Amino acid sequence: MKVSEIRKLTDDKIHQEMDKLCKERLNLRVRIANASQGENTNRLTTIKKTIARCLTILRERKDQS
Repeated sequence: MKVSEIRKLTDDKIHQEMDKLCKERLNLRVRIANASQGENTNRLTTIKKTIARCLTILRERKDQS
């Protein structure tokens, strides 16, 4: 998800998106740990960066208030 897309969302929607991403990250980590074949570990990095972007935007909005 791009920063411009995240900025258009409300705070509640950002929190919902973060919850969804955290669950996906957990499931992916479990699949990677249990997989005998290679999993898409690049997706894990993408999820972590998107969560960080969401937190950054929420922090910016809080500081502006």
